[in-house]
Amino acid sequence: MISIEEMRQSVKGEILIGVPMSEHTSFKIGGNADFVIKPIDKDDAIATARYFQKKNQPFIVLGKGSNVLVSDYGLRLPVVFFEEALSKYEINGRNVYAEAGVDLQRLSVATFKHNLSGMEMLAGIPGSLGGALLMNAGAYGQEIYDTLNWVEIVGGGEKRKLKKKEIKIKYRETEFKDEVLIAAEFSLNKLDDKSYEFQKKVREENLTKRRESQPLSMPNAGCIFKNVIIDDEIVSAGRLIDQCGLKGLKVGQAMVSEKHANFIVNLGKAKADDVVKLIRTIKAKVKAQHQVSLALEIKMMGFEDLNIQNLTG
Repeated sequence: MISIEEMRQSVKGEILIGVPMSEHTSFKIGGNADFVIKPIDKDDAIATARYFQKKNQPFIVLGKGSNVLVSDYGLRLPVVFFEEALSKYEINGRNVYAEAGVDLQRLSVATFKHNLSGMEMLAGIPGSLGGALLMNAGAYGQEIYDTLNWVEIVGGGEKRKLKKKEIKIKYRETEFKDEVLIAAEFSLNKLDDKSYEFQKKVREENLTKRRESQPLSMPNAGCIFKNVIIDDEIVSAGRLIDQCGLKGLKVGQAMVSEKHANFIVNLGKAKADDVVKLIRTIKAKVKAQHQVSLALEIKMMGFEDLNIQNLTG
């Protein structure tokens, strides 16, 4: 049982009750969270993580809420928002320090303006650095871990740093579980004038391609499924779904995007249940036509009472 008064003794930031998660996710979907905690700075964020970990109390960490689907019934677990508390970054020569709540787009643009290469192709990926590190985000041949030196975490109530070689990294996932990511340091590559102009052109072309091919003007959670690795080749999940003729398929107010088949968009009043039904249909159709089992890239939150085993794998 969570004691609000006890929590207030350990946490300096706001503690809010009954917060609509539809207002805090890019999908604009989700019921109320019982408790929301907003730490005020890095020390408070660490103290909050330690408080729950030492009590063995499960909790949810969210940045920008861009890669999640929250249940219509909301969240019973405490939700901690790190976007404001962990929003600092510093660029010193080739080294870049950034906290987990930093907007990935903002960081990508800032490093490129300093003639640094290693994050420029990540521009346009929604979300915060912490989420990008958890899922090993990447685009156009770059991945967030390519240039990582270390990541600072809180695990088991203790703060520590992990070097890149200590972290198990897979395609679009890591093996972090109960650990909370706080900050990270990267070493990027310096661009000369010729390389800068070339990368600038490529970056602008990729951003244009993203705007033209993705439904960025409609509420969504990014790619729903991970791309598939077949015979050591990465095969686009969107292409597999498109080949099944599923673009434009609707359930309630949720629809498979007509621009990009690996996106589900909220037409206005979509429910999480609508999205779940679409996910089940997509997985079944792709399995039947391509003999491929699509795995979710988005995180499902608040579905403890729903059997979603056949959704996640």
